[in-house]
Amino acid sequence: MRGSTPDWEAATTRVLDAADSTKSVSAAARDSTKELQKALDESTISAKQTVEQLIAWKVHKTRQLQRRLEQCLGESQRMHKRLAEVKEKVEVFVSGPLANALKVARMRAAQRAKRPSRERINDKVQTALEQELQQLGHTQEITTQYTADLNAHMFQLAQIVASLNADLQDKNRAVELDAACLGVSANKGTTGVPVAVTTGEEEAADDDEDIESAPSLHPGNEADRQWVAETMSLIESASTAMKDCEGVIAKIKTDVEKRVTGMDAAARASTEALNTKIKNTAKLQLQLNNKLRQLGEEKKSLDGQIADTKTALEDTKEPLAVVEKRLALRQQRPAKEDILDSVSVALSEEKNKLQQRVSSLTTTLEQLEEQKKSLMELADAMKQEVHEKSIAFRIDQGCLQPTEAEAALAITTGTSGKTKSAIIAALKPQPPPPPASNTGAGGLGGSSRNHRQGRKGGNKGAATHRYRQPTQSSSQAGAISYPVISTTQSGNRLPVLAKGPITARY
Repeated sequence: MRGSTPDWEAATTRVLDAADSTKSVSAAARDSTKELQKALDESTISAKQTVEQLIAWKVHKTRQLQRRLEQCLGESQRMHKRLAEVKEKVEVFVSGPLANALKVARMRAAQRAKRPSRERINDKVQTALEQELQQLGHTQEITTQYTADLNAHMFQLAQIVASLNADLQDKNRAVELDAACLGVSANKGTTGVPVAVTTGEEEAADDDEDIESAPSLHPGNEADRQWVAETMSLIESASTAMKDCEGVIAKIKTDVEKRVTGMDAAARASTEALNTKIKNTAKLQLQLNNKLRQLGEEKKSLDGQIADTKTALEDTKEPLAVVEKRLALRQQRPAKEDILDSVSVALSEEKNKLQQRVSSLTTTLEQLEEQKKSLMELADAMKQEVHEKSIAFRIDQGCLQPTEAEAALAITTGTSGKTKSAIIAALKPQPPPPPASNTGAGGLGGSSRNHRQGRKGGNKGAATHRYRQPTQSSSQAGAISYPVISTTQSGNRLPVLAKGPITARY
């Protein structure tokens, strides 16, 4: 059986006191938990805000770097295109004007090497050609080196473009993922909250900021600085490479322009020297031909004098024979009659005079024949001189054919104020003067009969000669085809072109 009422009440009181105590402890624990939860919430919120700020900073910096990379990548690609264009122009210059100029200069040097030995002198034409060949050869070496340099810069720039493009792709993916992180919620996953888009002015303002600065929330974190520094180092390398490319392009442009001017001057110098040489050769040919004509007239006179002397010698032999026969007959007289009378004295004097005349005429004839021999030898030497100068003239004239002259002036067309046809027409040399005739009244090869006919009837007809002016012929190897030039030897008239080519070999 239970105790009395007071004990029963005391037990209930103790239960109530225990409940109150438990309640107080629970309230204290609850209050403490609330304070702790509040503190934890504040810390979590602060950490979340820090993370979001850092992500926003990373997105901001990544976009800054993206813009820098895109700008640098565009400039690098444009520079690579410029290098390719400059290389193409250099290659066109090498394969076009430079190759044509070299072809013409080498052709001229090869043609002039075929001149006769006495004509192969180190004249102004040869000096100009050698200087032109040396200049063109050096230009060829330099432009070849320029092509190699451009290839090296293009390869280096291509590697930089590839690195920039790879870094930009990484940045694009990274900014996409970091932007997505800002829209992630703990309970709902990705909320799709859009990332703020900056305007052009804001982007320009952002680009003016110190892009290599680290976030102020974590000033001690060097990884962010290193991350920015790596991209900026790549951009700086690209900028340095582009500056080098700019310098190379400017150098090549300036040097090639100077070399084109030098090629123009060298080509004109050699062409002018050739024209001068052709004119001088033609002048010497004319002088030689005139002198040959004078020698021909002199030979004609000598032939006449020799004929007259021979006639006089023949005319003297008959009287001498008469005198000798008379003397022989008178020697047959009887002894008393064989005296040195006036008849014998007269016959002896006549014989002496006739013998002296024969001796004098014989000596004169020998002198005239010797003089004729010397004159013929001189004429032959002059003919050989004319022949060699004619070959040299044709060779030099062949160096100025229209096709080669046009190729030589390919780099200067339009700079002289003349058209190609006008320039080529101006470069064409004058035709050679006609050589002296070797037959007929004025020739050195005429016989005494021709001489006598010339003396009687005069020069009834002028001799007609045909000369040849060289032109390139591709149909015959080693041959040169010349248009026929017909001239009439009448004073110093210049030849005129006749129809129909003929072919000759040196």
